[in-house]
Amino acid sequence: MRKIVPSFVVAAALGAVSLAAAPVLAGKPAAKPAAKAAPYAPKVTMTAAGNPILGDPAAPKKVVEYLSYACGHCAHFHGADYKTLRDTQIATGKVSLEIRPIGHNIVGVAAAMAVGCSKPGYFYRTHALFLETQGTWLTKITGANAATMKTFETGDAVSRIKAVARYGGFYAMMAKRGTSEAQLNACFADPKGLERVLTNGEMLGKATGSMPTPTFLVNGQLAGGKGTVAALLPALGK
Repeated sequence: MRKIVPSFVVAAALGAVSLAAAPVLAGKPAAKPAAKAAPYAPKVTMTAAGNPILGDPAAPKKVVEYLSYACGHCAHFHGADYKTLRDTQIATGKVSLEIRPIGHNIVGVAAAMAVGCSKPGYFYRTHALFLETQGTWLTKITGANAATMKTFETGDAVSRIKAVARYGGFYAMMAKRGTSEAQLNACFADPKGLERVLTNGEMLGKATGSMPTPTFLVNGQLAGGKGTVAALLPALGK
């Protein structure tokens, strides 16, 4: 069993919400706001290695994103630049996006394995759930007391992953996506799931010399020679 370094990084993302009142016309009932179209939800296929691809796998430009669910910059990308990529590139069949989750520590590993346990048809929504609520569950985990933190850092990998998942509320989050506690525990105990996350990390390390997240490849090359968010859209011609 490989050693997982038990270091922690706190990253919280804050969002602002604005509300607008619907106009009321004199002598007439308030007009109903137009129905808001649901955002495009890309189809998901799985690679032989078990990593999900969003969009058409045959798209001419194939983007790979290395991410950690415990990475604040990854959550920011999902909440901002990803939507542009989704609506202008993935939805039009120009680009596919392969997600390769890694774990810098036991928290990232646990989150990646939980999301990887998504039932068929639920990956995208589960992926989004963990990134969009990162500020809540990650803050709770990193704020644990010493006794609880010790359960994250000692013992075998599976027991440590379960401890993080229990304290971070992953079981309840996955239940909302149709995955039971027993099913999630079975995923945590499957060595192939852990191997996939660690292998993704090794591949990122070979590509960059370190493990920065998020990192992007376009058709096998670091986006713009750097692999950064800022380099991604220009590398796609945007």
